[in-house]
Amino acid sequence: MRVSIPPWPRSGPQLSLVKVSIGLSLSLCVARADAQDPPTDPPKESLPAPSTTVTPPAPNAADSTAAAPSPAVTPPALETRLNGLARIDFDAGRALLKSKDYANALIKFRGSYERSKDPGVLWFIARCEQLLGHYTRVADLASQIEKDPSPLLSAADRQDAAELVRAVTPYISFMSIDVSEAGAEVFVDDESRGKTPLKARLRVDVGRRRIRIVKPGFTKYERVVEVSGQESLDLHARLTREVQRARLLITAGRNDQIALDGKVVARERWEGTVPIGGHSLLVTAPGMFPKEREVSLLNGETRRIEMPLDTTRPPRGGPVWVWVTTAAVLTAVAAGGIASMFEMRTDPSRSSPEVNVVYPLR
Repeated sequence: MRVSIPPWPRSGPQLSLVKVSIGLSLSLCVARADAQDPPTDPPKESLPAPSTTVTPPAPNAADSTAAAPSPAVTPPALETRLNGLARIDFDAGRALLKSKDYANALIKFRGSYERSKDPGVLWFIARCEQLLGHYTRVADLASQIEKDPSPLLSAADRQDAAELVRAVTPYISFMSIDVSEAGAEVFVDDESRGKTPLKARLRVDVGRRRIRIVKPGFTKYERVVEVSGQESLDLHARLTREVQRARLLITAGRNDQIALDGKVVARERWEGTVPIGGHSLLVTAPGMFPKEREVSLLNGETRRIEMPLDTTRPPRGGPVWVWVTTAAVLTAVAAGGIASMFEMRTDPSRSSPEVNVVYPLR
């Protein structure tokens, strides 16, 4: 929504507004630049009085020496005050403004102001913001001009700025946003406006405004609101905690049994949503060596895992666990026996017991 702000009357020699011809009516925030000279034609003198008129007495010498009020000092033209990169950015901004590229013109004018800090450039920035429909920014810039103590600004400039604030006020609304969670960041049209709880009401421009509220670990809140201007809006947003999940797909052989975290979930194939973190997988089948695997999943991840069993069958005569357990026991016993024999041979403290041999009498 674009609003055309009507002009206001001006009088007397002053810093004039640059009439930027872009198909819109002149607004209060039209940028200022060149200083116009006072009228070159002097005011016409009054005609002499008729002869019948009594000529007033001549003023005293003391009265003729009375000091006349000093004329107002006109600041030099803006273009003469800018130099270097500030002047280059300013000229580029004016060219972009004439070509109706308001967003890039705004960037150039901001660069010129950052380099020069000349308050005259603020009028050009305000003009671009108005053409982009950013009325809250126009009001902020006008307030900045009004409070700026720079000698480059006249009393008329500050009066114009105050009138500009009043002119854009009907196109600004106040919005109160109440969020269920503290520390959530609030965005209005992708511009961050602070974190909750907000210290004050937000000023928003007329039109359709997109409100977005985000906080890590919670679902994003989004809503489009219609702002008509000069009214207070109340928005209540409730954030819900986001459940962090991952998706897992397990494939095994024909009739193979699949267990997830110690619980049998399917045969041959299983797919589902699981909490993030570590999980234990086990695939078994009669007469086959089992296969086990540990996996760790991230939030939003999808993992596909193939776990075919080894085609080598275990020896006949019993289940797999019997042969495995027997082999482990035999290995332990054999290892213990070898260790005992080695200790007996190498320990010198151990000696053969004395044996009394009695031979028979012959």
